[in-house]
Amino acid sequence: MSKHVMIVAPDGATEPVETSKVQHYLARRSRWQAEEDTRIEEIKARGKVPDLCGPEIPEAPARGAFRVFEPQGLYPDGAEGWVSKPSGYRGRKAIEHADAFDQMEAQAR
Repeated sequence: MSKHVMIVAPDGATEPVETSKVQHYLARRSRWQAEEDTRIEEIKARGKVPDLCGPEIPEAPARGAFRVFEPQGLYPDGAEGWVSKPSGYRGRKAIEHADAFDQMEAQAR
């Protein structure tokens, strides 16, 4: 098996490629692949749902910014009173899309 690289033009003509050019190309491709892998991991990390929300919420990087909150429900307390208690599914937190006001609040902190 030969280790020579040839470029074939549309008309069928061939041209040998120097080994240094191939190595340069492979090094650039390797750097590009590493950068791309890092970029994709960063995008996936943006869609990660916190563990306290449970596994039922799918990871979705396209979801955008969200905030975690604890759903509350009113439950009867005696004959005429009501009490607010957490009411998340199986005691879990929930997420909701962060709007412009949530983002301004986060920036103000």
